[in-house]
Amino acid sequence: MSWAGLANNQIVSFNNLQDAVNTGQFTALATIPVSNEEITKTDASTYVNCWTSYPLFANKASNQLIAKRDLVTTTSTTTSSTTLFTNLFFDATTSACGYYITAIDVNSVVPTLTGGTNVPFCTDGHSYNTTQTGTNETLNLTVGSLSLNGCITVTDSAFNTYSQNIPSNGVYSFTGLVIDNTTTVQIIIADNFC
Repeated sequence: MSWAGLANNQIVSFNNLQDAVNTGQFTALATIPVSNEEITKTDASTYVNCWTSYPLFANKASNQLIAKRDLVTTTSTTTSSTTLFTNLFFDATTSACGYYITAIDVNSVVPTLTGGTNVPFCTDGHSYNTTQTGTNETLNLTVGSLSLNGCITVTDSAFNTYSQNIPSNGVYSFTGLVIDNTTTVQIIIADNFC
């Protein structure tokens, strides 16, 4: 199965991992075995450059199997004259801070910070660029340090609006999003339920 065809909750095989490298989702660190065998946390960090501090990955035991949502690429900083379009913007209401956004990914790829401070945050004005653009994208937001229930509202590039109540720490996924490099996706984080 291709990396793109793998659901976020499905376990990753060596062949899935190789497809992710072939399609530019990850950079290989070593030759990946050709096999449908499912990979462990140790396998993932051995064969691809992945973000080992990502909470869903970091909390796994070394011999535990890895689902697609557990595996995200690392980001690197380079000097360039290209300005990245901000296609994700986090806006906190004035009363927000009952929880923190501790990790962000789109289709398991961590976006690049273009303004504000990186995760974790509960404040206003954080801008990101994701290379994961299209008409059926999945935004995963990890919530931590919850002290007050909340609401996350996402308005995608096609002005579709999605809201989820935030009753506990964990990963909240917004699927079927339209993300482009023309209209910024607005993510509103607020205290209290929607």
